Amino acid sequence: MITPSRLFCLCLALTATTSLFAQDDEAEATPPTTTTPAASDRSSAGLLGRDYLAINPIMQDFRESTSKKGWGTGLDLNLPATDNWDIGLNYAFERVPDIPRITDNSLGTSVTGYFKAGGVKPFADVDLGYLWHRVKPEDPTERYDRATYAVGAGFEAPIFNATAFLGRAAYNNDIRRGARHEMTYTTGLNQRFADHVTGLAGVTFEQGRAEGNSLLYNLGVAFVF
Repeated sequence: MITPSRLFCLCLALTATTSLFAQDDEAEATPPTTTTPAASDRSSAGLLGRDYLAINPIMQDFRESTSKKGWGTGLDLNLPATDNWDIGLNYAFERVPDIPRITDNSLGTSVTGYFKAGGVKPFADVDLGYLWHRVKPEDPTERYDRATYAVGAGFEAPIFNATAFLGRAAYNNDIRRGARHEMTYTTGLNQRFADHVTGLAGVTFEQGRAEGNSLLYNLGVAFVF
């Protein structure tokens, strides 16, 4: 049985392994030509290794709870640090209009390592963040703030010239209390509409929430620069 601690170590190992593949790819590469290495990536819908700002409105359906649907949005900034390594910054807001009302704000940073295997890009990532959780109206307002982490792995693959598929599985938990033990499974499509505009659509299944399993839908846009 794969325990959370083993999964954490496995994902860290996958992240480190991507750098080894990247070094092998560079060692076997042919001498550079007048075409820039990222030229082929610019014509694809894939977002790994690209500078972009994504805006992602979300809707969350709590399938095993009487809670109403949650609504919110996410902002993601991706900045390639070196070949095969990206650094990300992310912010998310979500509100569940129940009585009492639940509001979550989260801020995080991530490191993603990837390599190219033909047209496919396997990747692994580590995310560190902080979550501000509020329940109102309560007297006093219930607060549950905590540092969080996530470790994940997946792949990005082209389907057509302007369409790419994304798959990712991740383990999510609180750093200090370690009580969340949540697995997330994401599938998504990126559709390039123009050189600097890519549409985003995805579904994430969240398993292990205190409220029960849930589905999170996102539909957004990425501005590539």
